Amino acid sequence: MTQTPTTEDRLKIYKASPELYDAMMTLSAAAARDIDPELGELIKIRASQLNHCAFCLDMHTRDARKLGVAEQKLD
Repeated sequence: MTQTPTTEDRLKIYKASPELYDAMMTLSAAAARDIDPELGELIKIRASQLNHCAFCLDMHTRDARKLGVAEQKLD
């Protein structure tokens, strides 16, 4: 039986490769520049679903709620 990784087991990319992390954040900011923040979070939620990343799904769903995205859209 495989064990589900915990948050502590996740790769800390900002420590492992600060240059890669900075590049990812720069790309993310550039891609989101002309997109409504709510739509941006919905896109990130869908990408997290497609990638089967529960950690990212939880994070982006929380961020969407903070932005006021309706529960019906999140459902």
